[in-house]
Amino acid sequence: MWVVTEMNNYKIDSEKAPIAIIPLGTGNDFSQTFGWGKVGPSDLLDNNY
Repeated sequence: MWVVTEMNNYKIDSEKAPIAIIPLGTGNDFSQTFGWGKVGPSDLLDNNY
């Protein structure tokens, strides 16, 4: 939310600055709440993921 708030404060068009959530880490409650599972940096580099 901090990023979105700052984009709004600086009047940055959200259509021109896309943002994404990358659920990393063992304690990432956000990703676990949505059932995205635990993903580590090495998983993102795997071609089969």
